[in-house]
Parts: sequence; C-alpha cells; structure tokens
Amino acid sequence: MKFTVKYLSIVLFLSISVLCISFGGQKAEWKGKIEVEDGVKVIKNPKEPMYGEDVFGLEEELSIETKEISQTEETFQKIVSLAIDDKGNIFILDKKAGNIKIFDKNGKSLKTIGRKGEGPGEFGAPERCAFTPNNELYVYDSGRRIIHIFNIDGEFKREVPVSMPFFEGPKFTSKGEIIASHGVMGEKPFFELKKFDSEMSPILSFTSIPMLKPPKVHVFVYLTASDLKWDVSSRDEIIWGIMTTPEYELFVHNEDGKYIKRITKEFTPVKLSKKEYKKLMTKWFGKVPTFDRWDLIIPDNYPPFQLFIVDDEGRIFVKRFMEVEKSDNHHFDVFDEEGKYITNIILDSKFQFGIFKNKKLFSIEEDEDGYQYVKRYKVTWKY
Repeated sequence: MKFTVKYLSIVLFLSISVLCISFGGQKAEWKGKIEVEDGVKVIKNPKEPMYGEDVFGLEEELSIETKEISQTEETFQKIVSLAIDDKGNIFILDKKAGNIKIFDKNGKSLKTIGRKGEGPGEFGAPERCAFTPNNELYVYDSGRRIIHIFNIDGEFKREVPVSMPFFEGPKFTSKGEIIASHGVMGEKPFFELKKFDSEMSPILSFTSIPMLKPPKVHVFVYLTASDLKWDVSSRDEIIWGIMTTPEYELFVHNEDGKYIKRITKEFTPVKLSKKEYKKLMTKWFGKVPTFDRWDLIIPDNYPPFQLFIVDDEGRIFVKRFMEVEKSDNHHFDVFDEEGKYITNIILDSKFQFGIFKNKKLFSIEEDEDGYQYVKRYKVTWKY
C-alpha cells in the first residue's frame, strides 16, 4: 500500500466571524485594558477582537492519507499525536497500530519505528510524542506507564517510568525540561502541573486544582479526565486554565514558576438548556445515557473554552464551546503573545488536532468516512 501525497496551490483562507471591521495589513486599535493586580499583569480583553476577516490564512501544502482498509503497518488506524523535527520530517504516532510512521517534508515514507509489545521501544498504548531541543523523541505510553526515548534516527535509547495517574505530556522548554500534568490521589485528590528534569524527577510546581472525587462527575470532564488545560510557549512561559470554571481566563507563569500574567476576556455564556443537554449527550454517546453510579454535575452554561494550543510565535488558540448546531466546525479565539485578543477563526469539522512549527500548521484530520490523514499548511498573518 502507498500513501497518496497531494500538493495543492489553492490558498485556503479560514472562515472568520466578522465581529469587527477588517483592517487589512494595518495596525488596529486594541480596546482592552492592562492593569497590575498584586504584582501580576492582567490583560483584560473586550468581546470584540482587534481584527476581522482575512487576518489569518492557510495555504495547504501537503496531504498524507490512505483510505484502504488494511491491517498492514502502513495504514493509519488511530493517529493521536504528531512531532516535527528540524528538517521538517513528520512523525505520526498511531496508537492502534502501535508505531510511529515517519515521512520527509515532501511526504515520502521513510520508515516505521516501534511496534506493539512489552520489549525495549515497544508500545502498549502510546498517547503523545514530542521532540526535545536536543532532538530526542519522547513517546509517552499510558499502557506501559513509561516514556520511550528514541534518537533522531528512530533508534531506541532508553525508557523512563511514569507512575503518576492521569499523566498528560510531555512538552519541553528550550532547556529540555519536561512540563507535564498529573493526578495526585488521596482524601482530597487534585491535578498538578509540574516541571521535571529529563529523568522525570520533579523540579517545581506551577499550579494545582482540585479533582472531583467519584461519585461526583462533571459532565464536561467525563470524556477528558482532567479540566486542567495547559501549554508551553516559545518563550518558555507556562499557560494554563481550568475548563469548568465560569470565568474566561488563562494564567501565565515564567519558567521559574513565578505567576506573572492573567489573560481575561469578556464573553456571553452559552446556555446549556435541558434540550441542548439532550442534543449534546446524543452527539457524544448516540443517546442520553444514565449515570446511576455517579452524581452528575450539569452546569447552567457551557464552559468558556474546551482547550487551547500555542503556536511557535506565542499566539494562543483557544477553542470555544458552541451550541450543538454550531459545533460541527471548530471556533477559536486567538490571542497574541502579549495576551491581546486578535481575532476569531473557524476551522473545518475535519480538523482534529494540530501543532505549529516554523510558521506551518501540521494537522490531524478526518474525512466523512472516518479515515484519518495528516496535512501541512503554510500560515500567514495580515497584521
């Protein structure tokens, strides 16, 4: 089987909700406020973004895909993570296949590393892959509760045990330090966001938030396990937020753990009526399930956001919750590296996950038949 590689010259500009006048390439006036509260800079954003239509553009450059149903190791079965090296090679982590498929910047298949198993460099349930600044590939394996470490050529080097529950990571600072979150169990369980060294020894803690203890379950945490969302910027700033709080706010720490900034935004909450709740449950589960074992917490409104990712120039893409009728597409608020609200964009429903590197967006996408593929876009900004 061979992968199909498509080169498209069509410039695909994402749909942008027109909430303000388009400023083209000119600088717009930001109508928010910056205040200092207890030594922390607070960026207070209005509802309206600085820019309107066409401020953000994508040009599709590459598509790697296969539609045939097969059990060969070349087939994409369940892509869960991507990593890009300094040469532009694309490392595609396939959880179900239990391997990483590597392609060069032109979409040519180079090799496959890893396989299902319990030996050195073999995977149980791999969840995430990422490169360190010194070009080591870390692969977190929740099935075996270890991190596999490969060199740039895909050769297995060593492994590091991970004993913490609800582990999410790893991501890296420019110095190669690991940023990850995990659960801490006990009478009052909580989630904690930490910095670790290369052997997963803790260095410092950025924050911790309470974890609901069963039988209490928040409906929006039911599928995500943790409502602590976070990412690492190119300036080694740690940005985090809590999905289930009613406030639209993100918190920023420097690499030493100091709390330095809070980003807020005015917004109108989206109501979660009984009718809307039934629609949401039907979309998630195919029907409205019963939760006899749990005390289900159903809020009056959708949370302000679902998740966020930071691009390689420090912009924060915050995915919002929308009513079920509007949720086929993905709505993002975008903030600049200072925390000012730039614009809002709409990504097609095919988009599942993306990472940024060298002004490119690499995305995992899915077609109407459920087949996954990976695309690369050139990213352009007009401000």
